[in-house]
Amino acid sequence: MEVQTACELLLYYTQQQQQTIRRPTADSTTRLQSDVIMPFGNTHNKLKMNYSAEQEYPDLSKHNNHMAKVLTPEIYENLRDKETPSGFTLDDLIQTGVDNPGHPFIMTVGCVAGDEESYEVFKELLDPVIEDRHGGYKPSDKHKTDLNPDNLQGGDDLDPNYVLSSRVRTGRSVRGFCLPPHCSRGERRAIENLSIESLDLLDGDLKGKYFALKNMTEEEQQQLIDDHFLFDKPVSPLLLASGMARDWPDGRGIWHNDNKTFLVWVNEEDHLRVISMQKGGNMKEVFNRFCTGLTKGDIETLLLMNT
Repeated sequence: MEVQTACELLLYYTQQQQQTIRRPTADSTTRLQSDVIMPFGNTHNKLKMNYSAEQEYPDLSKHNNHMAKVLTPEIYENLRDKETPSGFTLDDLIQTGVDNPGHPFIMTVGCVAGDEESYEVFKELLDPVIEDRHGGYKPSDKHKTDLNPDNLQGGDDLDPNYVLSSRVRTGRSVRGFCLPPHCSRGERRAIENLSIESLDLLDGDLKGKYFALKNMTEEEQQQLIDDHFLFDKPVSPLLLASGMARDWPDGRGIWHNDNKTFLVWVNEEDHLRVISMQKGGNMKEVFNRFCTGLTKGDIETLLLMNT
């Protein structure tokens, strides 16, 4: 990845995480709206195969999302009886886009992957969705990653009179586990344990502590809220319809270093969400910590485990 400026770098990483993060308040950490959509529809009903593809094809006539734009009756018929080795189906993949038509002026994605194999099994649908959503990103394209902070040009000269704080963040998925819309309780807990083991390798100014959401004291919860670290249970219909909030808060937690400048969310909307941040505009320092945390904390190695 060639990045010319720190601003381009920040834009690049934030574009990888377009999902909205909801900042909780003290009285909202356990609140769930009563009118949101919960998973699932007919996704795991085997009797649906007794009906024709035409009878099962969803009504997308009023939808504005990338899935609805791509999915045709022909594609649905071709893919409806397929599933990944973990059991993820086409109806699992599209359910959130079926239940949430979108806004006339805001096009959402409308589908989720349940595991790594989803991208191959359902490529007839996902390849054009990804290409459309990401401005021409083709199946043959390769994502470039450069975690050498020495290659960052500039970034240490942003005017502190205008830049109050800086952060770099990214999402990471651990290979060998289903993704959050489809993972089991056991998988989620295993990811949590592996993450703690990896993060425990950090020392010096990156040494820190893990806080499991389900075991958090009121004092710890309030402190994390005050620090703007705590993430809330999803209430977005887009996330709930895709199964993201199942078993909440089991297997979820927050790790941060003692200096509160390096943070990892575990099993929120990604397996891992890694954040480096600090006051002021020294983006080079923020990115250096980001790269060190990912590599020294063995997080990048963790991505290749359990294959």
